[in-house]
Amino acid sequence: RNYWDLSEASNLQISASALTGKRPQPATIVGDPTLTAVNVRQSLIGGDLTFRWRPLQEGLYRSFLLRAEYMVQVNDDDVGDPALVVYEGPTQNFAGAYIFARYQLTRRLFLGSRLDALDDPEAAGFNFRALSGYLQYFPSEFSKLVAGYERVRPAGGLPDVNRILLQATFAIGPHRPHPF
Repeated sequence: RNYWDLSEASNLQISASALTGKRPQPATIVGDPTLTAVNVRQSLIGGDLTFRWRPLQEGLYRSFLLRAEYMVQVNDDDVGDPALVVYEGPTQNFAGAYIFARYQLTRRLFLGSRLDALDDPEAAGFNFRALSGYLQYFPSEFSKLVAGYERVRPAGGLPDVNRILLQATFAIGPHRPHPF
């Protein structure tokens, strides 16, 4: 993770992550019907970016946040001799990403949107897409109200889904003191 101050009002953070290991995947082993899986390497590689802007003189009333992330799952299919092992696990690589933006309109009111895209392994790798927008209001530091709209385009040619989302979040009870 790397972080840079671009100015007194803005900063940028870039991160990367990776994970790799061998996992059991379905397979048919010629000559041994009791074995139904082989260990095959799967890797997950990701990167993300966050840009924040909050002007010093209007910091309570104006801000902007832009966040994006991309991940790819790399599936190895090398299981040795294909005459001895019939591999039935994933052979295609799958990727996904999102981009999120939020702008502060007033001290307690925010407007935001998000775009999601991914290769859906359950739908033969076809693309899943979602676009959402929301309005977020903080009546106090202990509560939040959100109204949103989301349009989802499922993978595999299914019909689009449109939905309105409403959320209320309240904190009840004591909370930890603020670190000043």
